[in-house]
Amino acid sequence: MKIRRILKTVFSLLPIIAPINFISTITANNENNSDVLKNKLNELLKNNLAKESIGSNYSFKWINGIDSVNFNGLKVYKTELEDNSISGYLYLESNGQEKWFDANKNKNDIDQWLCTAAVVSNSLNWFVQQNKSNIESFYNEDFNKNSGKNITKLFKYNYENGDSGFFEYFQNILGKRSSNYDILIDTMINGYSYPYNEYKEIPDKKGGFFRDVFERNRLTSKSGFGFLSVKALDNYISNAIDRNSSLALSYKINNNFGHIVSLWGVDYKNGVLDAVYITDSDDKLTHEKPTLKRYPVRLINGKMHISTNYGSDGQQLNGAEIYWVHELSNGKNYFNDYFKNLDNNREKFVQKYSQMTMEFNNKINNDIEKFEKKVDEIKNNPFFSSLEPEFVERPNDIEKFIKLMNDLKGYAFEPYEYSIYTSKINAIILKYENFFSTSKSHLNWLNESYKNLMTFLENISVSEDGNDIPKSKTWIHKKDKELLDSFKENVFLSLNELKTMNFQTSLSGYENKIRNFEFEFENNLRSKIYYGFQEDFKEQYLKEVDSIWKNFLSYTFIFDKFFENEANDIYQTYSKKKKDFVTKEEYEKYIEQYILELKKMLLSSIYSEAQIKIKSLKYESNKTEFNNEYNDLIKYINENFENNKDETKHKVKDFRNKFQILKNNEINLENFKDNQINILRKYLNSVFYEYKSVDRRNIFLAFKNCANKIDYLESKSEVQREIEEFSKYLNKKKLSKINLSIFTKMFITLLSLLTSLLICLFAIYLRKLK
Repeated sequence: MKIRRILKTVFSLLPIIAPINFISTITANNENNSDVLKNKLNELLKNNLAKESIGSNYSFKWINGIDSVNFNGLKVYKTELEDNSISGYLYLESNGQEKWFDANKNKNDIDQWLCTAAVVSNSLNWFVQQNKSNIESFYNEDFNKNSGKNITKLFKYNYENGDSGFFEYFQNILGKRSSNYDILIDTMINGYSYPYNEYKEIPDKKGGFFRDVFERNRLTSKSGFGFLSVKALDNYISNAIDRNSSLALSYKINNNFGHIVSLWGVDYKNGVLDAVYITDSDDKLTHEKPTLKRYPVRLINGKMHISTNYGSDGQQLNGAEIYWVHELSNGKNYFNDYFKNLDNNREKFVQKYSQMTMEFNNKINNDIEKFEKKVDEIKNNPFFSSLEPEFVERPNDIEKFIKLMNDLKGYAFEPYEYSIYTSKINAIILKYENFFSTSKSHLNWLNESYKNLMTFLENISVSEDGNDIPKSKTWIHKKDKELLDSFKENVFLSLNELKTMNFQTSLSGYENKIRNFEFEFENNLRSKIYYGFQEDFKEQYLKEVDSIWKNFLSYTFIFDKFFENEANDIYQTYSKKKKDFVTKEEYEKYIEQYILELKKMLLSSIYSEAQIKIKSLKYESNKTEFNNEYNDLIKYINENFENNKDETKHKVKDFRNKFQILKNNEINLENFKDNQINILRKYLNSVFYEYKSVDRRNIFLAFKNCANKIDYLESKSEVQREIEEFSKYLNKKKLSKINLSIFTKMFITLLSLLTSLLICLFAIYLRKLK
């Protein structure tokens, strides 16, 4: 059941994202059920919206500019799913008369993320259409005619296939990148810098067609995130349409991706919002022509969704959660204000545009100078003549674009064509630079190879019998003289050819040629070597031993000088034995024994060093930690020494570093202890003689016990607790002393009062006697 629910969710979204005609996989046993579902779907959809006329229980609301929609030719799109549900919707193909727009992606690398740009293209087409007279008046002004920013150049739309001038422009400037609806609209109309939307004094070269009209007043807005009721969604859409705005709808595909479509209208069934009418940039594979599609909206799990998936009972299933409704105002009130105040501002605009024209002309001159300099560098590059014919002609393309750039002089703003010309020139230059860089690396390799080969050939010596053989007399048999001569001849011919070619062809071919000569020569030599364990064969193994030894010596950073000397003794002992072996097998055995001795010595040295270091640790917890690290290291060396020497080296280094950390912690703890005891001692000296002599000895003994106990503690927190306990002991002693002092004073006071009383009574008695 879980799998079935997941499949329902996935397939219900497919026609919303990019519907595809799936071939039904329903088995023959289910054919009758499939026919029933088809009939139910057709009946359901056609009953909701009749082909010829709209039922009295339906009403519509369209974006401003779309007077009505002719439902003649209404069609049903449906996809049968494996769980016997059907995904489908009603749609109308373009007849060239409608006022809605449907820019479509081509599903290639450039526009695969440009669904938002396609929707923005539709909105801008609508905006230009709505403000046709205002825009004509705007460009009739002399200072705007030569501004270079003419939005009507992009107002091109093909009702047969959905090709859009705006969308083509976005493909050039945004290719392979996603975008944001509100920000991109603001860039095109107001001139905010994309993608940051920061207001700048210099208009953004990608847009700002009506910066003087709208200034900082943005025409875009959007709803809050998500809708929790049909009424909430209806209120936002209905109010926006009443404000004469155009709309777009974005919704969730999955947890990682969303999608956005243009919204052109809604319908109501018995006064309740029932569906939206949209155009989708992702449906070109399903619908060749621009298509207006009807998607039902439903409240599912407390959130508004668009849903095209129907169960056998005709009810919507699953769907895509609606995130935002985006709004674009037609901005006509701002155009009215602009023309109303134009007479007062005309002189300001003329001066401003005159200054901007001069600045843009200077920019063109600087860019042309830079590109012409690049063309000269390309033609004068020593590798230029080695290019293929079509590449040789490419500088002419650069010069053609430079001429087109020159034709743009006189504009105040940078027209959109300018960025296209410069990007094409930079792309051509980049290809040349990449080729020249690669050719230079080939040349460097060839020069190095040439030096190496010449050194090799110079090492060829002549023996007593006149045969050319390598200095290592047993490396090659004398009968291979012909092979050596052939190799020398090929190398010299190839190198001389390189010198005379003046790089007329790709250098990589010569690199491969030289490599092939070397490979062929060396392989033939190897096949001729005697395998009876000649002296050179032994030398080959000696090189291997030396290599192993050098690798091993890199571990000596963990040894004292004693261990380093011991390692050298092992090496000298084994090196003396090399003349005693006469077979390959004996020598290989010697190699293995040597490696084994090295490993034993490494383990032994680590063990000796570790034991010394463990003994030097004072605290048991540190000893345990270090001992565990040591055991892990020994195990790793036993398992990995031969096959992974570099990693072993790092492990040994880490082992030593961890010990140093333990020692540092130990030293820090000892210093902390000494510091705390000294502070306690100073305090005790300052108050020691305030106590009675009978208590001083007890206090001194308590301090001594505290200091001795602290010496065995293994953490700062334990030291702190011991100090606090001793402080409490001192305070208690001091308090008892204070209490005793108070009692004594009270006793003396009472005694004094009693004495005074007795004196008074005695005086009274004497007076009576008189």
